[in-house]
Amino acid sequence: MLISSSIPNLINGISQQPATLRLASQAEDQVNFLSSVAEGLTVRPPTRILAEVDDADWSDGFVHTINRDTSERYIVVIRDDTLRVFEAETGVERTVNAPNGFGYLAGASKTDFRAVTVADYTFILNSTAAVAVDAATSPERTNQGLIYVRGGNYGKTYRVLIDGTEVASYKTPDGSDSAHTDDIDTNHIAEQLLVALNAWGGAGFSFSRQGDLLLISRADSTAFSLRAEDGQGGLNIDAFQSQAQRFSDLPKDGIEGFEVEVVGDEASGFDNYFVRYQTDGAGGVGVWKETLKGGETYKLDASTMPHTLRREADGTFTFDTQEWDEREVSDLDKAPHPSFEGRPIRDIFFFQNRLGFVADENVIMSRDGEYFAFYRSTATTVLDTDPIDIATTSARVSIINHAVPFNKSLLLFSDQTQFVLEGGEILTAATVSVTQSTAFESLPAVRPVGVGQFVYFPVPRGGYAALREYFVQEGGEQNDALDVTSHCPRYLPRDLTQMAASSSEDTLVCLADSAPNSLFVYRYFFNNEGKLQSAWSRWDLSTEDTIINVEFIESDMYLVVARAGKTFIETISLESGNTDTGSTVLFRVDRGVDSETCSPAFDGSGTTFTLPYATDDDMFVVVRGDDASYFEGTIISNTRPSSTEVRIVGDHTNTKLVIGSKLTATYQFSTFYMKSQEPGGGMSSNSDGRLQLRYLSVDYSRAGFFTVRSTPKGRATSERSFSGRILGAASGTIGEFELATGRFRVPVMCKNTEANIEIICDSPLPNSFTAADWEATYTSRSRKV
Repeated sequence: MLISSSIPNLINGISQQPATLRLASQAEDQVNFLSSVAEGLTVRPPTRILAEVDDADWSDGFVHTINRDTSERYIVVIRDDTLRVFEAETGVERTVNAPNGFGYLAGASKTDFRAVTVADYTFILNSTAAVAVDAATSPERTNQGLIYVRGGNYGKTYRVLIDGTEVASYKTPDGSDSAHTDDIDTNHIAEQLLVALNAWGGAGFSFSRQGDLLLISRADSTAFSLRAEDGQGGLNIDAFQSQAQRFSDLPKDGIEGFEVEVVGDEASGFDNYFVRYQTDGAGGVGVWKETLKGGETYKLDASTMPHTLRREADGTFTFDTQEWDEREVSDLDKAPHPSFEGRPIRDIFFFQNRLGFVADENVIMSRDGEYFAFYRSTATTVLDTDPIDIATTSARVSIINHAVPFNKSLLLFSDQTQFVLEGGEILTAATVSVTQSTAFESLPAVRPVGVGQFVYFPVPRGGYAALREYFVQEGGEQNDALDVTSHCPRYLPRDLTQMAASSSEDTLVCLADSAPNSLFVYRYFFNNEGKLQSAWSRWDLSTEDTIINVEFIESDMYLVVARAGKTFIETISLESGNTDTGSTVLFRVDRGVDSETCSPAFDGSGTTFTLPYATDDDMFVVVRGDDASYFEGTIISNTRPSSTEVRIVGDHTNTKLVIGSKLTATYQFSTFYMKSQEPGGGMSSNSDGRLQLRYLSVDYSRAGFFTVRSTPKGRATSERSFSGRILGAASGTIGEFELATGRFRVPVMCKNTEANIEIICDSPLPNSFTAADWEATYTSRSRKV
């Protein structure tokens, strides 16, 4: 029986399931192809070198990308206990000033650093450094007392007692004469008491008056008691030393620098806070302000806290300690040090206008809008802007490794548990809560990435890694994290080091130590019907390359690559329709550079181009844009005088060329099976008969050159190549390349389970594949009933 079957698309990447269970659109293997919903299966975009940044290999360094705006993008590298900054587009190094040195970076490895950029500040965290509190203490309160004459009354005796002994007194007249009015003025009473105190002149004491206030000071630290009487139960005079019962008991005006503790204030509902009288200058208006209890530590040791890298107006950068706000009120009971005191900070983040840290099981966030403030600003009320310091709640020990802002929540990752920090419409210390969300193991070395409505994080799976897609189900009542590698469980290496994602291109990439020249690429696509694409594949660079870091900025992937002892910044643009400079297409050559940047030198017989890197790979020299002597896309043969030189015959000093190494893309079809619709729904594979393949037809779009290779088991390989030339087509100028659309049919002639069929693209020309059909004869010994 002659049958045929179609493969509607080739965009669902690889599958490691048995071939009978796979989708027709899934492959056995896929390398250097991009699975695009819009364009089909296309040869991936090539890398283009932006700059050589260093003569050293950065493989042991931590790299962070600063995307300040479209015209300013920087690469930060920390290695050899120092920090450097380079322009991402040109590789030009910027000056980094370090007035206090780079000691904070010393002794840590690249996996110990974290970084987050907020406006002109990049916070650099060394997660091995335990935070310390500065040993300095707030000034101790001076040995003073304050007498406050509240009011005057006739015929009363005002007394001042020190250590229980009367040391000064003044009796007001009885009011029988109108002239006595001046004698009950509070300032007059205070002055008479001052005269009496000076007359007493107790050893070590000094006295001064300011209006109706008397300040009594003792030069040494010997304690003394102070009491005042007025014959009316203290109605008209009061004495204060270290404490006041209520804030309302204090005089409206005080004496500069006098401090007192308010121990119980029913009006405010708060107690045990400290106030100090301060004026705005000599003789100026003063107020009582909250202050610190004396003799306690009140600030963090900035040398142990995250440092900042700040871009200056002149284009230089400054790496330095940050002036973190000090504690300005109360004591350590009411306003304690942040809970990261004495512990290393494990991660740093920015969430809802707060700078945040995680330390062990705690999440600590700054005051709202004040990124350097981690202490309360007042002890008399709870403010919505107050810092937040909250611990996770779980039966397990849950040391938090990463904090990832997600939607309106903060997702927290420990080794075995995930938590969600939420705060309602406004995040405050009163509304914040942390609840356990899911309980999946995760790989602590890799920071999860949030993209769109999902957060992706890696989990261990034996000797491999899996990737889970965290999401909030509709209604927000239940969270889950689906395994997006369930169909390829042995694909991702366990030693993943980094992930990066682009919401513009629905793409996520992973790096792994065991595959230093590879990007593991995940492409996905959602619409109203759900997820229509979940495709894994691999992009390989040259075997001599080591990818150190990858970041997305919109549709552009920025790579930091080590090669032959040097480090380069390269980019891969995923933007659809992107072309080379002056060309109509994007030529598929890796590490591509424009010939104008390669110092072309003509010696009378040939032109030598000096590459910005050394390689022994085969190189392509391709004409980009029409030239007086060559059509666009012409491949010019070349020789290699050295590992950094490419030479072509003739004078090409003004020819617009792109020079790069070969990019080979391969797509291996899954084993073909005849499938049928089951009555209860779903598809089943018919494998009880013999399926003898005859032909494979591949639908291509804007294709230039590709090869279909068929290797039947135990037989010689057969190859058929498509060159872009179609017999009878109207166009076909010799020397000019064509990007054609059509169907390419190749013979297979073997049993389905013995066929290994691949599409191979190894020319600089682009290729896209949209679908495929196969034709076969099927023989069955029985018929299913």
